[in-house]
Amino acid sequence: MSEITTANGVSVVVNVAPFKDAMALKNAIAKELTATGIKLDLKADVSTLSSLALSVDSSDSVYKALFSCLARCTYGGQKIIEATFEDEKAREDYYEVVIECLKVNLSPFFKGLALKLKTLKEILPEKDSPK
Repeated sequence: MSEITTANGVSVVVNVAPFKDAMALKNAIAKELTATGIKLDLKADVSTLSSLALSVDSSDSVYKALFSCLARCTYGGQKIIEATFEDEKAREDYYEVVIECLKVNLSPFFKGLALKLKTLKEILPEKDSPK
């Protein structure tokens, strides 16, 4: 669980979604990123990162999965539903809420993956190492 206060001063509680919903969100985002054909690089320019973000943000499957996760969260003490963001001020907070939801629900997957990749790197021989 995470509690934030948006730039507009609204209290938001983001709860961890059930595994099935969090996995659906992760998979929908991965599918959209793969479909772009753009390789994610930490040194990528703003244009490349913007293209990736817009591709993911415009995906109906990501949107549906995101709102499945947000259904267990609150905005100003009220359950988050699509109508939550009908108000113009709430729309200003939309990306703050979305990013927090992504952090809460996806970071456990990537934390575990990073640990396993580190372990794998330690046991696999280097490409350039002598035989």
